[in-house]
Amino acid sequence: EPIDLVKVIEFSFSTVEPLAKEHQIRLEPQLPPGPVKISGVEDKLNQLFDNLFTNAIKYNRQGGKIGVVLDQDAKFAFTRITDTGVGISHQSLKDVFTRHFQVKTKPLGNAKGLGIGLSLVQEIVKLHQGDIQIESELGKGTTFTVMFPKV
Repeated sequence: EPIDLVKVIEFSFSTVEPLAKEHQIRLEPQLPPGPVKISGVEDKLNQLFDNLFTNAIKYNRQGGKIGVVLDQDAKFAFTRITDTGVGISHQSLKDVFTRHFQVKTKPLGNAKGLGIGLSLVQEIVKLHQGDIQIESELGKGTTFTVMFPKV
């Protein structure tokens, strides 16, 4: 069904906000004033953004920030999630979407995971005929770009 990505991102931000505050991480959304509609399953999209935002918090640094930019053109919606965290080594970048893969970096607050979050994110993106890309540099942070076809 048609889903407004602005509302999905706002909802996910409200979900992760307490965790971000606990680590003094600023959430900096740049969302358009009007809706950005894609065809999708709302629960799955909530799960996707919850995973990406939670990871951006877990692998950030105390007092860091997470920027989210939602943009669109005639055919696609683009969401760019950038954190000021620990980053991912170039060797590990190719494996981050592999089920049960975990980076060797210690997360904030010793948060534990199962290593399935990003493989799940990739599956949800594919389910929505989208694409996900990752850029990262150790010590500088990570950017995920998610692209979905618009309604």
